Amino acid sequence: MAHEESSEQQNQKAIHLPDPSIWPLVVGFALFCLTGAVMWWAADSNSSYTGPALGAAVALLFISAVGWVYEDGIMLRKAGQHEKTERGELRRTQIITFAVEHNLLEQFVGENGLLQELQNNESELEKIAGFEDLRINISQSENGPSQIVIETTWSTEDSLETYEGTRQTIVDLINQYENSIITGSVTTFDMDVVRDTKDVSAKFPKSVMFSMIGAFIIGGFALAAGLTAFQTTSHSTNNGGFSNFEIGPFEGTLSTVGSLFLHEEIVLPPNTETTLIFENQDATPHNVAFFRSNDFSASNLLGGCLAGCDGGEAGDGLRTELSSGPIQREFTFTTPKKEGQYVFVCEIHPDTMRGILIIAADAPLPGAATDKEENPTKTSEE
Repeated sequence: MAHEESSEQQNQKAIHLPDPSIWPLVVGFALFCLTGAVMWWAADSNSSYTGPALGAAVALLFISAVGWVYEDGIMLRKAGQHEKTERGELRRTQIITFAVEHNLLEQFVGENGLLQELQNNESELEKIAGFEDLRINISQSENGPSQIVIETTWSTEDSLETYEGTRQTIVDLINQYENSIITGSVTTFDMDVVRDTKDVSAKFPKSVMFSMIGAFIIGGFALAAGLTAFQTTSHSTNNGGFSNFEIGPFEGTLSTVGSLFLHEEIVLPPNTETTLIFENQDATPHNVAFFRSNDFSASNLLGGCLAGCDGGEAGDGLRTELSSGPIQREFTFTTPKKEGQYVFVCEIHPDTMRGILIIAADAPLPGAATDKEENPTKTSEE
């Protein structure tokens, strides 16, 4: 009894499971950071901080994944060295052969047959220290009996002996189906494994792979949710002073929400004193500047500012001060005399924040009622 316990303790060391690892948690944290960075970038892609933050999150995820894979490689090598040291150079295999009558082979491989019982028994074998592999081969014969070969591989001779001392071995299972087996055909061989190309040096739980797959699936859903959260057609703010925004007719307030102009087209009459409000709803600094064309140099700025422009002096270029939100800036100017199209942009985000100023003779001032609206009973005859 003492000898059996000693053998069992020795064989328990033959299976080297992975050491506890922090890398799955690091990968999860990296995915969390990447999700936050993508959400920030989606909310304010023009910020000078979102790009570096997104790049850093991607780099962190890459480094975490590489670290996890590298540590798993170390675990595999350690397990291989450990297994080789514990079991020595030779492993043991047990081969059991027997014959089944041709007309009973279908019963043997059926749902409740011996083959199914042997396959179910593999899970019990995996719990025994030193077990490595189970193979079942069938050589079918059209006329005579079919030959069955069952092979189990063990890390040491002691582990095989320990297994043979258990209450129910494969031979015991076979004997329970003696009506299907040709009498006297059961033969058992115990042999040393001299050469085997199959890699069985390390045993890693399936949970490692499932954890990695699950982490990337969850991360993918989180990224998709982060991107979707900011792809809306309406904008709202919670600043205590400004209302929720929905795109509608331009009423004289040019607002920025989500690093975009809420209105990308403004129509004004020529050579008319006009007062507009620039409203920045973002924490990112924005302004609005009006140019004669797509040349955004200072010399190409529209003039005509009367009050509220950057610099505060009448005659300055038609631009507002660059400010972080939420803010409102009122500015007054005289519209250009020449009809046509002009350009307005945020000067630090000209690629994404731009619009067209149209000067047209019949255009009303923003918010002003048309002649028909002022006189709803007026007819064409009058």
